[in-house]
Amino acid sequence: MNLVIYGGLRQGELVALEWPDVDTNDGLIRVRQSGQYLSGQGVFTKDPKNDSSKRMISLPKTVISLLKQYKLWQNGQKSKLDDQLWIENNRLFTQWNGKPIFPDTPSKWFSKFIKNHNKKITNDKNIPKEEKEKYLLPEINFHGLRHTNATLLIGQGVDIKTVSSRLGHARTSTTADIYSHSLKKTDKEAADKLENLFNQKKSDSKKQA
Repeated sequence: MNLVIYGGLRQGELVALEWPDVDTNDGLIRVRQSGQYLSGQGVFTKDPKNDSSKRMISLPKTVISLLKQYKLWQNGQKSKLDDQLWIENNRLFTQWNGKPIFPDTPSKWFSKFIKNHNKKITNDKNIPKEEKEKYLLPEINFHGLRHTNATLLIGQGVDIKTVSSRLGHARTSTTADIYSHSLKKTDKEAADKLENLFNQKKSDSKKQA
């Protein structure tokens, strides 16, 4: 979940990540492939959505630290199994025996996570009824985390070209079309900041006069 919130990865890109794609020294992950499932063909690896989807994404230290901890845990799980049970591969996210997970596994897990969390909050008698709303999670799908990533970046003033590059969009215009609402909001905030700046200068001038 952290990789999607901070990195904006597509679900297929997430499940196809391999450990050689993680650079813990420089805080980078490389997206170069995608996982997919087709009936009759099973789970397989393919090129990502487009050429621009092959990219390097910077991650904060907190996420890199989590990945290091997760690697240690995964190695521990592997050591508990007989060599004949563990299916060796470099995938970050695997089934209990090292076999690649199904591409829709994150979506199913995320949906259950939200439902279980909200149910826990709703049934918690220690939380006042009028307070529960603020603890509930919105019922979005897993892909919604990718949108959250982009919306937060735009809201923090990150330029559209950088956002588009991190998302792996083929064209900046695609990003602009999808997140036009967020862009309009930041554009309005930019106009308001300019107005405040000029009003402040006018006020300072009057004081000096």
